Amino acid sequence: MHRITEFLDIPWPKNIITYAIQGTDITSDVTLIDLRKVVREGFDIWSKYIPRDFIERTDFKTANIQLSFWEGSHNDNISFDGIGGIVAHASYKGILHYDRDEKWKRYSIAEKENPRIKDLLAVTIHEIGHVLGIGHSKIPGSVMILDYQGDFGKNGTLIFKAVSTWSSVIPMNFYQTPEINSSDIRVRFVKGEHGDNGPFSNATDVAHSIITDDHRNFEIHFNSEAKWAQNIVGKPLIQNATDFYAIALKMTGGVLGLQNSLEPKSIMYYLYKKNIDEKENYIEPNLSENDVKGIQKIYGPGF
Repeated sequence: MHRITEFLDIPWPKNIITYAIQGTDITSDVTLIDLRKVVREGFDIWSKYIPRDFIERTDFKTANIQLSFWEGSHNDNISFDGIGGIVAHASYKGILHYDRDEKWKRYSIAEKENPRIKDLLAVTIHEIGHVLGIGHSKIPGSVMILDYQGDFGKNGTLIFKAVSTWSSVIPMNFYQTPEINSSDIRVRFVKGEHGDNGPFSNATDVAHSIITDDHRNFEIHFNSEAKWAQNIVGKPLIQNATDFYAIALKMTGGVLGLQNSLEPKSIMYYLYKKNIDEKENYIEPNLSENDVKGIQKIYGPGF
């Protein structure tokens, strides 16, 4: 059985956990005083439900959990991408990083959120969950639902659905892990030149999957500059945009080892095709008989 890495041990076995905020170069949108209040509130929310106490410390380097603002590439293998896209990331190893390029605000309960200004408390609560070892949730309303992750956030459930579709016909289970670099298959939204010798030259170059020659790295890259659509079955196809689910399904097949196909009915067909009926309403793409035979030739039939 093939599993994406998941936590097997408690990341924080001790009852008292220290944290510290790097007070320099946070962001012009938030004062250090307000940031400390928000972080304290975020830890208090989690502390209500688990036997852990979180204590703030002034010594940043020795704190168990270190919170800081960064921009672009910052030496942890997960680069921030400017306004939009990934706004923060965290690890059970004790880091929580915010993207300094984003606009941040601590909203009051009555305030209506501006989608261009990120809710500092909501993001902090979410990222603390990752620090504690919790992965993303696909349950609406969960604080751990994929959120503020640009296209990945909007389309995260479709990625899960695409992986599950392939899993239903082969003896493999897939699990999402909160730390991308420890997973077997890594899904990223990138743009232009992104370090894999396969730059996205324009918005029509929408995605690719990668398996390295040594079979140690498996990646799916979506072009963050492409125009993506989430179509609804039975509704008119959204024009001038690429159906995200169809591409997610194809890229998953690619990262599992399938090549492009000349069979028009195959999800691995080498050309992008519109999945519509005679009235040009959207039809959900699915695996063809050839797709199932091809993937089962590699992995065997399902459970």
